Amino acid sequence: MIPNRLCLPLFLSAAFLITVLFMASTDLIAAEDKIYRSRDANGNVIFSDKAKETADEIDIPELIIYKAPKITHKLSPPKEQDADKFSYHAITIISPRVDEAIRSNNGALTVSFTVKPPLQSGHSVQLILDGNLEQSTQTTTSFELDNVDRGTHSIQLNIIDNQTRTVLKSSTSINTTVLRYSILINPRTRAKESQGD
Repeated sequence: MIPNRLCLPLFLSAAFLITVLFMASTDLIAAEDKIYRSRDANGNVIFSDKAKETADEIDIPELIIYKAPKITHKLSPPKEQDADKFSYHAITIISPRVDEAIRSNNGALTVSFTVKPPLQSGHSVQLILDGNLEQSTQTTTSFELDNVDRGTHSIQLNIIDNQTRTVLKSSTSINTTVLRYSILINPRTRAKESQGD
């Protein structure tokens, strides 16, 4: 009987030998159809292609050989990015804020925005106030409006192609309220004006 301390080394050596045999070339396995396993006088496992009386024949599964298919067509090089496929990720109004009320007695209103990626050559930004084109810009990131009427206004920005005049990207429309001084809501001023008449 083999002592326990010898079992593990014997098992590992047997496993290693089996692995080596299975990794042998197909030509060698084709030439030698059978492999035998036996033990020597010390109980060590021996593998051989020679049959002995005490040897057991090992069944070797047939190896599967894979042949890669031939490439019959040439691979196309990657296409360069078409300039027409450029697109803007966003155009965002940062001032005034949504539904912000702005006190401006002379009706001055500044509209600031960001464009990502930055505005390209040949493109411009239009400011649409209450559905009407108000201004266009190509270099700055803000609009300066004068004498905007008192009340609530809608603001939207469009990036357009200057050649084709097509809209490339639009911002979300926001509302803002302009607060202006009025003599109609100040009785004292109205009284002074009527006295002066």
